[in-house]
Order: sequence, then C-alpha cells, then structure tokens
Amino acid sequence: MTKPPPHPRLHLLAAKEAPVVVILRRGPSKRYHIIRFRTDTDNVEHGSWFAGRLYPARCDLSHDGSRMVYLAMGGKGETWNAICKPPSLEPIAIWYNYGAWFGGGLWQGSNTLALNLEGHPSMPCYEELKPDTVKELEPQHIEYIRHDSERFGEDEGVLYPRLRRDGWQQVFPDGYNEQSDPTDYLMRNAYWSIQRENWPEIQLHYRGFTGQSGRIFEFIMPDHPDFFSPKDDWATYDSIGNLIVAREGRIERWAPQDLQRMKPSFYFDINALPVPERGHLGWTCPLNDN
Repeated sequence: MTKPPPHPRLHLLAAKEAPVVVILRRGPSKRYHIIRFRTDTDNVEHGSWFAGRLYPARCDLSHDGSRMVYLAMGGKGETWNAICKPPSLEPIAIWYNYGAWFGGGLWQGSNTLALNLEGHPSMPCYEELKPDTVKELEPQHIEYIRHDSERFGEDEGVLYPRLRRDGWQQVFPDGYNEQSDPTDYLMRNAYWSIQRENWPEIQLHYRGFTGQSGRIFEFIMPDHPDFFSPKDDWATYDSIGNLIVAREGRIERWAPQDLQRMKPSFYFDINALPVPERGHLGWTCPLNDN
C-alpha cells in the first residue's frame, strides 16, 4: 500500500487593518509557495514559488496587507532580508544577512518597519538601515527603525513581539525542559492566550524543539477541546473577526457562529497543488542576479 505524501506545512500572516491573510506553504522541504487570501471575499491568489528556505516566524505582513518582510536562504546558503508585495516574493528592497541569526522584521504600521538586523551599537553599520539593494525608488516611503529582538537571535525575537502586538498575552513565559538529546527538548507550562469579542479563549502552547521539526506549537480552545488538533499548523484572527486555521494542508475560515455546527464558513485545500520543478519556479535568489 502506497503511503500518502505528507501534508504541506503552513504558516499564516494576518494584516491588522485589512481582511488579508498571507499563507506560506512549505512542501517538499525546500519548496515554498506564497498565497494571498482575501477573507472578506474568499478570493485566493496564488503567487511565487521559491526553492530554498523561508523563516515564517520571522516574517510579517504590513497592517494594510500590501507588503511583507521576510528572511530567506538560497540554495547555496546565502541569506537575505527583503520586502515584497505578496503573493509575489520578488523584492522591492533587500538587506544582506549573515547566516540565519536575526533577520526578518516586525511591521508597526503600514509604512513603519522594525528591521531585525544583526548588530551591536559598537558596530559602525549599526545605525545604517537603508536597503543594500532597492528595486523600486523609495518604495512607498517606508520608515525603517531597528527592532529590539529581546536578545533572541532566532524565531522568538520576532514571533513573540508579533504575538503581543496582535493581542496575545504570555501567561507562563517559562516552563521546564525534558531534554532527550542535545538537539531535542520538550517544554511544559509555557503558553500564550487570546480572547477576541464573540470568541472563546484560545491558547497557544510552546511544546518544545526537535531537530527534525523545529519549534513545536499547539493551539487549544478550552471551551471546545475538540476544535484544534496537535497536528494543526497555525491559527490567527483576521481584521474582521474571522478565525483562520491552517490544518492538514487546508485553510479554513471560521466565524463565531460556525462553532455551533463545527463547520467552517469557507475552506480551500492546497494538498494537491502541483509543485513546479526547480527550473520552472519563476522566482529564485535575488543575490544571483549580478
């Protein structure tokens, strides 16, 4: 019996002031696809395919949903930060990164971007935030400021401030580790909580890290314990009060009243989406343009 292929891994970025959610689809492991979902009209727009690696937890969507900041790694290990107009990944501004430490950023509005660039105040380049490469002249007058990454050089430095900005509260900031080997550990009693109008509480538990899967999070809705599964990828609220859930290669849009019938108002499945071959992806590493 043939084993079915694994579901693609999904991450969601929601705009704070527009009914737009960007989906970062990963699968196979070094193929990413960008999808733009209008949650007011249920319009789904497919965009760029990319061969390499994106770091979803360090990506962010501007408040109006028009631009995304991301950290990427190319096939030769080269890394860069960029701003794009999703669902296209083609950069309108690029900052070179040194490895996968720091990178990405956090939008503080539609035109203010806090860049999570590596550096130290003693370094000459610390205050220099202008892009290394600009594909468009003065891309819509974005103000660049430096992001305080809370001493985290990896995903937590952007993800945790992003959660706080979007209304999550950190209930237990620290748990305890159950370390099985140098690269794997489990975390207990560390979670975030959010409760929006007309919705029950949702909790986001950090379960730990494995060398194979990376950081593991689990969503829980205490009033409806069967709503989420440990296998669900991500969940977020859009700007108009819908809950968007990514699970098993599907995107679901839930309104509060949908909980009574336990059926989403709308969903679409991207499991069967054909993945282009590497030579036909349509967008690759911008650092190789020269």
